[in-house]
Amino acid sequence: MHARRRPARRRGARAAPARHRRRRRPPPRDRGAARRVGGPAVRPGDGLVRGRRHAGTRPGPAPAGRAARPRRLGDPGRRRARRRPRDRDRRGRGRAGRRRTGRPPARRADRRGPGRPRRPAAAHPAGRVGAPDGRRPPARRAGGRPGRRGRRARRGVRARGRLGRHRTGRHVTGMPETSSGPLRFPIMGYDTSFHPVDTALVEDRLLPYIAGHGDADGIDDLIARAVEIRKTRFRAKAWALGVLQATRDLDGVAFDSRLHVWGRPFFIVGDEAEGIAEDVRRYLATPSGEVDALAREMIDRIDPALAARVTPDTGGRLPDDEVLAASMGTALRILREAAVALREGRRTVRHPDGREFDAAEILVSEIPFNLLTFAAALLPGWMSRGRTWPTALCADAGVADEGFTAPAALTGPVRAEFPDLDWPYPDGSITGNYTVGGMVPAPAVAGTRAHLARHRDAFDCDPTELRKIDEAMGVAAVLGAAFCEATEIYSGMEGNLN
Repeated sequence: MHARRRPARRRGARAAPARHRRRRRPPPRDRGAARRVGGPAVRPGDGLVRGRRHAGTRPGPAPAGRAARPRRLGDPGRRRARRRPRDRDRRGRGRAGRRRTGRPPARRADRRGPGRPRRPAAAHPAGRVGAPDGRRPPARRAGGRPGRRGRRARRGVRARGRLGRHRTGRHVTGMPETSSGPLRFPIMGYDTSFHPVDTALVEDRLLPYIAGHGDADGIDDLIARAVEIRKTRFRAKAWALGVLQATRDLDGVAFDSRLHVWGRPFFIVGDEAEGIAEDVRRYLATPSGEVDALAREMIDRIDPALAARVTPDTGGRLPDDEVLAASMGTALRILREAAVALREGRRTVRHPDGREFDAAEILVSEIPFNLLTFAAALLPGWMSRGRTWPTALCADAGVADEGFTAPAALTGPVRAEFPDLDWPYPDGSITGNYTVGGMVPAPAVAGTRAHLARHRDAFDCDPTELRKIDEAMGVAAVLGAAFCEATEIYSGMEGNLN
């Protein structure tokens, strides 16, 4: 059967309108040959190439009679994607409710082409120390988008308190900590701590200073003392980390890293609260340059034969004394300036880095955490991890939190001097990161410790963590101090140890 021939157009006749012309078909493709579309040759089966493309499409030849147009990154090409039944939310008004935009659907995370390799995972910020249970550093939420706390941290809104968290040295990466303010990643979990609190120091020195009484340099002696204790703590933990390295491959050594490194302050080996309290006193009275002898004594308590194997960890260093002093005193100085500003009728105060804060807002919200942070620099507490604070354990077990009160003692005198401010009523337990929880007054510490010991079996908690609470309360009772629970005073993942 012969194909029907089109009649020849007469000379001088008008051509048919363009909309009635029959389009020419492009020449057949040679699927076995390489094709080039503004870039390197692509063969069948190469998959997605550089640029954002429809799923299931490949670059084709340029139209007949037209030069090949260079492809730009993100150019969808001329061919449309084959629609998949489950992709309705990607195309138009589907589950996502988005209007049609004419743009190609977003490429799935699991369809990465050779032009967009997977980004390698970030290194652990805590190096070889990290958390005692090997937790990874906090990461983004699934999908690559930070969670609510992460977005707040990016804006600098109470992620670490409005005054920022000033880190002062790490053992882990060799890089010194500086007063750089809050970290910019979302917080995951709790770095819990248990503190003996010197209430006489708080009531006689710290709270009057924050309220604006006395000289502006009235706590310089305390800051100098805190700097020296920080160097003592740093050197003692270097020896504890050295023991950890030396005993990794040894069996039967009475060394528990959760207790001796990420638990007790300094580097203390002992059993009874009275002996631990005496060791705390000795460390507090020992200059940083003479800590080695006291640390070797602790190693001898573990095993006399271990002393020859242990050398202090040298993986970290501290900043200069001036940097440490500035980082420890900045928060209290700003709180004092806020109190002075309110008395003078000013509404804002300025941070040394240039940020401005509402004086009334930071005064009513930032005193407890920053006050306890400074007090812990003079009398360190115990480190823990997770929901291990005593008031939570009592609530979960249905046990009365006998002796615990709200930490109103950390703000009382300032509240009395500024009664017109909108002071929040302090909670009697920890409610989030960077908060101070329940507090036991000094006269009630011994009774609360005995109460918790009687209900020890009812608590859903690791025995080592319960031991930390008991030791912290026992030391507080021996020293005549109060007891307080808090979060984010220390952080093993950041290398900020006690």
